[in-house]
Amino acid sequence: MCHVGHREILATEVLPSGRSVDEVGLVHLPDGLARYAGLVRLHTTTDRTPEDLHRTGVEMVERVHAEFRELGDRHGEAMAMQTLAQLEHTLNNTDEAREYARAAETIYHELGHVPAESSTWTILGYLEYDLGELVAAEQTFT
Repeated sequence: MCHVGHREILATEVLPSGRSVDEVGLVHLPDGLARYAGLVRLHTTTDRTPEDLHRTGVEMVERVHAEFRELGDRHGEAMAMQTLAQLEHTLNNTDEAREYARAAETIYHELGHVPAESSTWTILGYLEYDLGELVAAEQTFT
């Protein structure tokens, strides 16, 4: 029952005062791009851009994914797909995130790995929520 009350507060108080799903992240605050680039320099001690670092990370995960596939390691392949889903979700690349999450879910289902499969439902639920598909998101989480 407490979830219903919590959902009510989120829907009536928190959601209306938040930014839209198109304005997620530090970059949408005043001077957000400069602040983000500064944080990247601070935490990486390089002059690489956030975009360059992201691209490098995606390339690395895709390379690992290909290696898992080549080795026939389905669990490792699913983990890489799930990581790619999370990366794409972070960037609001919903279609790509959904594709990777569903691929991971399928592999986990084939392996009978219920806890890992259910973790992909979390990603899919957040994607539905971010798209404003609240009923679909609720069905994913219940």
